[in-house]
This record gives sequence, structure tokens and C-alpha cells, in this order.
Amino acid sequence: MKPTGPLLVLVVEDSPLYAEMVGKILSRTRQFEVKTAGSLRAGLECLKGGEVDIVLLDLSLPDSAGLETFRHIQNAAPQVPIIVLTGLDDESLATSTVTEGAQDYLVKGDFEAPTLIRAIRYAIERHRIRRALDEERKFTRTLLEGIPDRMYFKDRQSRFVRINRLLADVLDLDDSTEALGKTDFDFFQTDHAQEAFDEEEQVMRTGEPLVDKVEREVLLNGQSTWLLTTKMPVRDAAGQIVGIFGVSRDITELKRAEEALRLSEKRFRGLLERVMDYNYTVHLRDGQAVATVHGEGCLAVTGYTRQEYEADQGLWARMIHPDDLPKVVENFERLLAGGTALPVEHRVVHKDGSIRWIRNTPAPHFDEQRRLTSYEAVVADITERKEAEQQLTAANVRLRELVAELTRSHRGLQNAQLELIDAAKMQSVGQLAAGVAHEVKNPLAILLLGLDCISDHPASKDPGLVGILGEMQVAVDRASTVITGLLDFSASKNLELNDCDLNEIVGRSLEYVRHLLVQGKVNVVRDLGENLPRGLMDARKIEQVFVNLFTNACHAMPGGGLLTVRTGARTLGPNDIPREAGDRSGLRLGAGDEVLTVEVQDTGTGIPEDKISRIFDPFFTTKPTGQGTGLGLAVTRSIIELHGGTIEASNRPEGGVTVTVILRCGSL
Repeated sequence: MKPTGPLLVLVVEDSPLYAEMVGKILSRTRQFEVKTAGSLRAGLECLKGGEVDIVLLDLSLPDSAGLETFRHIQNAAPQVPIIVLTGLDDESLATSTVTEGAQDYLVKGDFEAPTLIRAIRYAIERHRIRRALDEERKFTRTLLEGIPDRMYFKDRQSRFVRINRLLADVLDLDDSTEALGKTDFDFFQTDHAQEAFDEEEQVMRTGEPLVDKVEREVLLNGQSTWLLTTKMPVRDAAGQIVGIFGVSRDITELKRAEEALRLSEKRFRGLLERVMDYNYTVHLRDGQAVATVHGEGCLAVTGYTRQEYEADQGLWARMIHPDDLPKVVENFERLLAGGTALPVEHRVVHKDGSIRWIRNTPAPHFDEQRRLTSYEAVVADITERKEAEQQLTAANVRLRELVAELTRSHRGLQNAQLELIDAAKMQSVGQLAAGVAHEVKNPLAILLLGLDCISDHPASKDPGLVGILGEMQVAVDRASTVITGLLDFSASKNLELNDCDLNEIVGRSLEYVRHLLVQGKVNVVRDLGENLPRGLMDARKIEQVFVNLFTNACHAMPGGGLLTVRTGARTLGPNDIPREAGDRSGLRLGAGDEVLTVEVQDTGTGIPEDKISRIFDPFFTTKPTGQGTGLGLAVTRSIIELHGGTIEASNRPEGGVTVTVILRCGSL
């Protein structure tokens, strides 16, 4: 769709007269540019340029008819929305085109200019949303199938609802859909399956994820694999846990390397117990080393010969890595004091300049006075083992980083999906409300005129008719109220913003409902803050908000009560306004914002706790049948959100309800 300028509408219609009529209807608005084609071939040619924004398609053309006409156009330009025009009120054919991707269908001669224009606008927007959702699904599918890890989703009963291709290959499935509805017990041996089931039950019960668990899984055929597994709860839009998401990385090779290292160390220790890699002996006198004798193996470990050590008695001490020298000295002093001899692992500098790790295990010799006279030590080169340990540590760190990255990516996808679903839902509800309201408004007007005429007729004075006419009047008034609510809910989202005094708006709103307050025996307490900053608001819409809130408060106190209205201003703290999941609009309030606040309190009956979270949903009401449309609070929240503010409702401990409205301070 073009970012600016009129939309290009392609009318594929074999009747020149009808095509001209449609063109005139659209051209008058200056919102559309119209191009016509009298055949399928001509329509396909027009689509080649890629400039068409929407197609109005007649299914019966000279060179094509029925669904095939629609399919040809859709295949030629899948990115362009299509509205089907039919001369026959053929519900089955129209349904078939919509099922196959048409955005709407219109029966020729059965619509007016506003209907056609609205259908075009709605079709383009629906097509945009559908493409956005398709792109989101494609992105999710690419992530699932492209990542080199096993990924899966399960429901509350730990049944698979989706797995990626890699996991399907591990389970020896031709298609990933073959796993749907099955559990771990269908693919793995019982011990592993039961352990996984218990873990997932705990995650879904507590809401706490299981992160970086090293586990061994065994398939039914006996094949085993080592995995690094993370499991986390999946929540729906309401925050309820509906399943579990898992990602597992195959670390079998790392475990094999770890096991090989363990076995190597075990063999190495065994060899040390029987074979000395290289030994040396230190002789002491009065606590001072006077001679050191190195074995022949010193050349292989340090690069120096025994003769070089004999010629330079300080060589051994200088070879010790500076960072490790303190612990070597500490161990020597412990021996000198008659303490226990402990093996020391430290680094030495090889003759070629490389760093080697050695294990230095001393065996002391004492005289009768328990004075150290000499000690022998076995030196083993453990460089390979130390390097393997470092590599394994680095690999574990990298694995944890990858799991954390996957977790962040998954949360981002969930937020984006929730945002798209919520936007599409609210748009659909608004479109439905607008359509129903416009279709019913005119018939209601006719009924009202008819009732007025009947009421003036002498026959209407008949006692038998008076009651009936009264009930009809009440029913029509009730329907008119619902239609008005629908129109308010689907009204334009444009705001006429001006610098406004919040207290003045509250005062005018109270005046609007004064008759209701008097009739309901409701007393009002005004606790209005002084010298409040001004706010950038649409005064008419904000008045509508407070009229709705005051009216609801009065209805909640049928026997009379106290209505308290409190205004103020403050600076939001870090925990005052929780950011909604998936919100990227940048319009929500945040910590540090200067805001205006309004509290509306009543002493009424309150709201059941199991229903309070739904009171702002369209068409939901706690009032008895016939006394509420369920749209007032939905409209109220919509207006507040258009202003970038928030609205919340909560029950008061002493009875009644508190509704809190927060709006941003600011001026033109």
C-alpha cells in the first residue's frame, strides 16, 4: 500500500457501465484512483506493474468464470487484497472465495458508496494484518527449524503440540506432526519419561523455569544421548500457564570428552602410584636447602637436564610461575614446621618459554627431633588435563550463554505474538461494532417514528394497547442505547488535544450527572488538588470518561451512598506503572513521568473478584439484563489509552470500588 496519495483500485468488470459507476463513486472521494479491466487477461496485465493497492473482481468474465477467476488474480498478485463483486447473491460461492483468501464480497446493486469505501479500507487493513501474522509465523518457523537444538511445546498434560525438525529426526518421525498428542512415554524409556513428566509438572505448578539441567535420555530402542535442557512455562494472554516450552542441546560429545578425561586422570593417577614421571630430592641443613638432586625425567617435563639443575641450584625456584610461587612457598614452610605433606598443582616455565602445569607431591623425612632433613617429590606433567578442564569450562560457559540467548529470543517472540493477537482482536471487535451499529441504527429510527405516529392515533388510548406501546417504547430505547454504545466504541480514534484544567473537567462532569446524584440520594465529596499542572487532553472525551465512571458509581449504590472524587499530581516511581507485555508503542507511562491522578470511590456493592479483571472488556457487564450494554467501561479505557494513560479498578476493603485514572501532564 502507498504511504501517501490516492489508492489505486483495479476494477475487473466486463460491464463498462457498472465499472464506470464504481469508478465515479470512488473518484468523488479523492481517496482513490481507479483503473478498469474488462477481462481476466486485461486485469492480469494491469497487475504486472505492481502499483495496484486493491482489486474489485467480478467472478463472471468473458474469458474466465467462478473460483478460477479469483485464483488467477490471487496467484498473479498474492500481496494485493481482493474484494469479490457478484451479480448473484450466491452465499456458497462468496464463502468459497473468502475461504481461499478474498477479504470480502459485495453483491452488485446491494451497497452504497459509504459501504464500498468502508469495505475497501477494511479489506486493505485486514490484508495487512494477515500478512504481518504470516510473516510472524514464518519467522517463528524459521527459528524453530534453523536452530541447532531440539525445541518443543507441550500442553498442560505434557503432550506435544509442536516440535522442530531436529527433534522429529531424533524421534525417527517422517513428519513433525506425527508427535502431536503424544508424550515422552511414547518415545523414551519409562524412567526418563517419568522424570521429565515430574519436572514439567513442577515447572507448570510453580511457574519457575528449569535451566541448564544436564540429563541422559534413553529412547525406546536403547539409544542414549546427553542433553543440556531448559524448560520454561508458556502463558496465555491472561498470564495463565497453558503449557511448557523446552530446548535441549546435544552435549554427548562433551560428556564423552569429560568421561574420557576422567578415565585418563584415573589411569594417570594409577600410573603415578607405580611409575615416577620424574623425581627430585632436596637435602636441608638447619632449615635451609643445601642440595637438590633431579631425576633423569626432568628433561621431558621442564626442558632442562639434571646437570643444568646441579650447576644452578636456584633454577628450580626461578622456574615457578610468579602467581603460583606463594602457595609453593607456603607448602614448603608447612613441611618445615612438621606439618602434613600435601600435593601442590602449579605452573612452571619450560625452557622453550611455554607454560606447563605440574603436580608436585612431596614425601618428607624427619630426624628424631622431628626436624625436616630432606624430602623427595614426584613431579607429574598435568598440562593436557588442565587444558582440557579449561576447554570444558569455556564450553559450559558458552552453552549457558546460548541458552540465555534462546530464552531472550523466545520471550521476544511471545511478546510480539501477543501484541499482534491483541491488536487484531480489538480491531475486529471495533469493526463488528461499527458494522452492527450502522446496520441497525436506521431501522430503529423508523421504529421510533412509527411509535410516535401510533401514539398520536386515537386507537392508542385503548387500555389494552397502552401497556404494549409502553413496552415497545422501552425496548426501542434500550436498543438505541446499545447502538449508541457501539458507535462510541467504534468511534474515530483522533483526539482534539488542548491545554486543560483537570479540576474544571471533573466539575463539569459532576454537573452533567447532578440529576442522577439527586435521584439516587448520593452525596458527593470533592477532594480536588490545588494548583494542579495542566494536561494535554481532549476535554469532550475525558468528560465522557468521568460521566461513565460517576454513572456507574451511582448505579452501584441503589440505596444511596457517598461518591468521593479526588484529584492530584505526582511523579511516578519504578513500580507504579507495570509495562504491559509486548508493548512497544512508547506511549505508556514510566518511572519519572509527571502525571495527574483521579480517584473515583463509591460505597456500593463492589465487584466480584472473579470478574473484576474483565470489566473493561467489550460487552461485559455485571448489571442485570436490560440495565447495561457492557460498552461504557470499554469506551472509557479506549479513551484513556488514546491519551497514553492508564485506568484501574479495585475493591475497597470497607466496601465499594476505587477507580484510578492516571494521565500525563503536559501542554502545547
